[in-house]
Formats: sequence, structure tokens, C-alpha cells
Amino acid sequence: MTEPMNPHPKRDRTNENFLRATKNIMHRGDEMSRRYGADIYIVLRRKGRYYDYCSTQDTSFPTPPMEIVWIPEPEAC
Repeated sequence: MTEPMNPHPKRDRTNENFLRATKNIMHRGDEMSRRYGADIYIVLRRKGRYYDYCSTQDTSFPTPPMEIVWIPEPEAC
């Protein structure tokens, strides 16, 4: 059986899918901020471009990485 010939190959929708997913993540962050009163900061990097979302206009948020105290997770039993 022969496959039908498709004169138009599928176009690359990678960028459209990424933008849709980015919009969804930003919406979820906004929803969490409103629902739970959390300060949300999201950073995405793709192909050298940065996309960010911050739930507050406070200039002290997000905390600079050098000021964040990392607490190691306890080992699993």
C-alpha cells in the first residue's frame, strides 16, 4: 500500500507551543499568588531569551541569589 503524498510538510510549531506553555505557567503563578497570598517569581530561559513573571511590584523581591539560604533536604529513609 502506498502512502498518500503530502505536498505540504507539517510546519514547526515549537515556538507556538513554547509560548502557549509559558502563558499557562504565568497564569498558574498568578493564580497561586492570588489564591494563597504567595510571592511568585518565575524565570524561563530559551535560546538565550529570558521570560519572567513576578507577582509583586516590591523591589526587594525576588531576593538576590547570594542572600538566599539553602537548606538541604533531609535524606529519604
